[in-house]
Amino acid sequence: MNDQSPSTTAEPLLSCDGSGDTQPTIGIPSSLRESGSLEVPSEKSFEPKRRPPGIYYDVPFDEYREWSGINQSSLKIAMRSLAHYRHAKDNPEPNDKDCFRFGRLCHAGRLEPITILERYVLMPAFEKQLTEKYDRPKASKEYKALKQQFEEVNQGKEVVPDDWYHQLCGILKALDANKRAKAYLSGDGPAEVSIVWDDEVTGLRCKARLDKWDQTNRTIPDIKTTEDASDFAWSCRRYLYHMQGAFYSDGLRTLTGIDHDFCLIAVEKSAPYGCRSAPLSEDAIDGGRLLYRRLLRQIATAEETGIWPAYRDPEEWDVPAPEIELTKSGTPFFNL
Repeated sequence: MNDQSPSTTAEPLLSCDGSGDTQPTIGIPSSLRESGSLEVPSEKSFEPKRRPPGIYYDVPFDEYREWSGINQSSLKIAMRSLAHYRHAKDNPEPNDKDCFRFGRLCHAGRLEPITILERYVLMPAFEKQLTEKYDRPKASKEYKALKQQFEEVNQGKEVVPDDWYHQLCGILKALDANKRAKAYLSGDGPAEVSIVWDDEVTGLRCKARLDKWDQTNRTIPDIKTTEDASDFAWSCRRYLYHMQGAFYSDGLRTLTGIDHDFCLIAVEKSAPYGCRSAPLSEDAIDGGRLLYRRLLRQIATAEETGIWPAYRDPEEWDVPAPEIELTKSGTPFFNL
């Protein structure tokens, strides 16, 4: 990993405590101060959902989601079509799927443990109290009433199932037992860092949420929970983690002038909670960069023309002959 600007420190360009009422504290490298290439907006210029380029700390996730800007999730939607990207932008959906909720719980457990008691509460196993009275306790009115009462008493906290706690404990132990994962996550630097930047090519406003920023070792560690870590490279391709890695590292370099390695930590969600950790290769980052830059150019063109195309019609529907392949577990299936 080579520094692009050796004289530029890792000092953040802009930082903010997350409140919408204050102007960000300024920490601008002297090279940018002298050149005047970074304009610091006044307090009046702040918009509720638009933040100036910078590095922001202690911003609640729900607040970050409200900020305008292209993130890696929206880029994944644009991979399907620009029409789908535009629809998702105009009609945002709540980020409350169980997979996302569990992922945030794991991040908080390892990266922000002090916030666990403030943000989460475990749902008692009311169904165990009702097993003798009902064949399907969770379907009973009594269970639903107990559940509703518990949620009302704990308003303001996210209620999670009891089994998630046991999974979290297993994952935390696995992360601590893996030497490389432990080193990544114990590095010197803040967790849950929000960054905002303007793409250097298209000028589009972008944003990202870093699991952790290790300022000493110049890495961006990222935790991924998975069903099977034995072939995580397959998951990287499927879920476009290499595009995320390029997007995040390029964004941070735009703000700091320093290159950072994007390091993935894959940990399984069930016992024995296998864990594997490694940085993304340069080839993977280069491939991810080609993907996200192509998408940003397409989005920029659509913004200018107002045309958001969906799918192209094929010349004809060609159904390939089935090929027998093997899944990751070795089970044969027909790939149609």
